[in-house]
Amino acid sequence: MGVVVNLDEQTVSFQGNIARIIIVDAAHIDFGGEQVEGPLAQLERSTGHRQNITSMIDRLTGHMHASSANTIVVSTNRVFYAHVVA
Repeated sequence: MGVVVNLDEQTVSFQGNIARIIIVDAAHIDFGGEQVEGPLAQLERSTGHRQNITSMIDRLTGHMHASSANTIVVSTNRVFYAHVVA
């Protein structure tokens, strides 16, 4: 899996997802929130689909843990399901 950390723009991109960096310290990079840009974000906005990403990169080992929760707005009801990305 390719991961790009852009400290200038404060974003992390992986598997077509682009998320904002929340915290950077000597040991970790925490990032997440709703998809912020790119083709997937545009499609999500036009279809009522929202993806929320919660992720962390261990800067010492390079290990990354990412999870996402997807919401699809149907009328005024919300259908919720979760998908974990390793």
